[in-house]
Amino acid sequence: MLENFLHSDRLATLPEFNYLLNTLFKETFKIAETELQAHCKNFSLNFAYAFENTLHYLIAIDVLEKNSQNQISKRLTNTSTSTSNPKHLSHHLLNKTITYLAKENLLNNLPIESVSKNENGSNDLRLNTEHQYYLFIKSLLLNLNLATPHKTQNTMLILPNLNKMLLLNKINKEKNKAANKTKRNKSNPKKKFFVSYASPDLDYKNELKKHFKVLIDKNLMEYWDGKAILPGEAWDEKIKEHLEKADVILLLISVDFLNSEYINNVELKRAMERYQNGEVTIIPILVRTCDFESHYLNNLHALPEGKKPIDTWPNKDEAYVNIINHIKTIL
Repeated sequence: MLENFLHSDRLATLPEFNYLLNTLFKETFKIAETELQAHCKNFSLNFAYAFENTLHYLIAIDVLEKNSQNQISKRLTNTSTSTSNPKHLSHHLLNKTITYLAKENLLNNLPIESVSKNENGSNDLRLNTEHQYYLFIKSLLLNLNLATPHKTQNTMLILPNLNKMLLLNKINKEKNKAANKTKRNKSNPKKKFFVSYASPDLDYKNELKKHFKVLIDKNLMEYWDGKAILPGEAWDEKIKEHLEKADVILLLISVDFLNSEYINNVELKRAMERYQNGEVTIIPILVRTCDFESHYLNNLHALPEGKKPIDTWPNKDEAYVNIINHIKTIL
């Protein structure tokens, strides 16, 4: 039944879409109807149906990544955030899907045969019907309104230019990230860490480095911060040099960090460029209470757990151990 439906041009019903999720991920994801109605109340009726499917899928992906469903629900129902916009929501979900497929090493074998310009100025996306993920990719793109059915070719979808750019750029970014990781692991499996911090937060930086010592001694990571610059060395050049070499960039967040001109204009600017290209992992670490929620870095997964700044923990060592335990998962 499901395969017959997926070869048609209509969108999935909610039960069909859930069944597809469960088939793909071998998991069961459910959300109460009353909760769905609450999520959809801020949206038009035309979008509510697609939003229900999207929310189910987003929560499914989120569960697989062991994130907080409460945070997902809070973000999606807040109409003041960009994620509440249907287009932003669809693009966000597309990004998460491709990231998940990349983690499962499936990006080099997606059911995308070709993308070509058509006479109407958009793009014809041809899919491989024999591929095991063909049904899933087709249903996903249709359900999220990222693509529309082709009028004459059942194996093709119409893909607007913006969505083509988002789709292909994200795929290439994840492929580059995987290639860089493979190259790095062959030459040097030890990850290089760059710590960016403001001078008033020196004590927090030193304490964090002490907690890293066991990992450094075991040769599991290579640590660098600005204090390693020797007298007489060009500090600006050294910072930029190690910023380029880093596999992981730790940002010690405080009001002084967010207000630092050098950090914003040099370190953060280059760090985000490398992050957008899939070359580096960026982890904000909240050391002192500040308005981090309003900053664009808030889109990144911040530590300690729950975005609870270190200065608010009764036992500071527990905060550092919480950070270290999360860091160890990427070594």
